[in-house]
Amino acid sequence: MRNTKSLEIKVGVVSLLAIIILIAGISFGNNLSFGSTNKTIKLHFPNSNGIKKSSPISINGHESGRVEEVKPFNNGVEIIASITNNSDLREDASAIILLKEITGGKIIEISPGISNNKFNYNNVLYGKSSTDIGNLVAILGDVSGDAVSLLRRLDTITYSINRLFVDDDFGAKLNNSLTNLDSVSEKVKLIIDKNYNNINYSIENIKSLTSDLKTFMKDKPEKIDSLLDNFNNLALRINQFVDDADPTLKEINDLISNMNSVVTEIKEKKGLIGRLINDDDFAKSFEEAISELNSLVQKINNHGINVNARLGTRPKEKK
Repeated sequence: MRNTKSLEIKVGVVSLLAIIILIAGISFGNNLSFGSTNKTIKLHFPNSNGIKKSSPISINGHESGRVEEVKPFNNGVEIIASITNNSDLREDASAIILLKEITGGKIIEISPGISNNKFNYNNVLYGKSSTDIGNLVAILGDVSGDAVSLLRRLDTITYSINRLFVDDDFGAKLNNSLTNLDSVSEKVKLIIDKNYNNINYSIENIKSLTSDLKTFMKDKPEKIDSLLDNFNNLALRINQFVDDADPTLKEINDLISNMNSVVTEIKEKKGLIGRLINDDDFAKSFEEAISELNSLVQKINNHGINVNARLGTRPKEKK
């Protein structure tokens, strides 16, 4: 009896030690490295997004390593991971944090890249975090208020549209507008049908004119150059004529100014012409003087001139 109990105790102790060793082996096995079979890679992410020590590393969907350390670094996190030595990463490799399972857990997925240059493990591989279910729920929570407001506005718009179409006056106006539009369309179609040949003829003439113009431009460029030279010479002559006309215009302006001055003197009864036109007494006296002078000339013509000439001084009278 005593031997049986001792044997049971020994079996129990051995079993307990075996369980402890198994658990320890599993725990340490996750972080176990095999020397040259693994490589250390450094990754930077904006945030850890649920990545922790022992999180798996996947390359092209194949689990190829584990996270060794996660620590804050420059407003983000630095992740040091161990990946298998046969991981063929290229210079354009990229990394992203994904949801491993619906129930939880994160994984770092590395895309090896296609560059001809191999990845330098002394450099840092920069990655990004994907949006998981929790982030989606948070985003939906943020936009839920806007969604409710949008639905209310849509309901209001739908109600307004229903009222608009139910309104008899609007329906009548809409029907009238559609009828008028249909009538206009029929008239336009009728006009086009009646003048179809004329329209085609006009289009053909335009095409022919365009073709002839292109041919003329292509075949006779020297005539076009000559025409442009003639236009240029004409413009130069017009400019010269304007320049030559400037002194003449100035003289005409001076003449007009003198005429204005004469007219002003006449209006103000200045000068002989102004007094003759505007001063009745002076004009009458001038006419009488002219008449007498005319009479004197007539007498001279008829009778001659009787001249009583005297030389010397007049003798003094005796006292």
